[in-house]
Amino acid sequence: MIVKLVDYGIESNNIGYITYNISDLDKNSLSFLYNNLTDGEKKLKDDSLILTMKYSEKFYPFNVDGFQIKPEDFVAREEIEMKYFLSSFLEDMG
Repeated sequence: MIVKLVDYGIESNNIGYITYNISDLDKNSLSFLYNNLTDGEKKLKDDSLILTMKYSEKFYPFNVDGFQIKPEDFVAREEIEMKYFLSSFLEDMG
């Protein structure tokens, strides 16, 4: 599984979002994620799942001290955390 953070920001209503491209999964796993993830906006595109998670300003992971200094570290951490979450979620598939 490859999890790539492809977009993030704050919408005009102060809601933060992070969009992930999840790829390198078999069709059954992609379908399971699409049909069973209850949080976030989802769409299938080619052989990938595009997942957008929304956060209130208080819980937005990039609304922290240090983000402006090394944003690539925060992006990498988010990709790792999402990959771990999805891997755990897929364990329930069987």
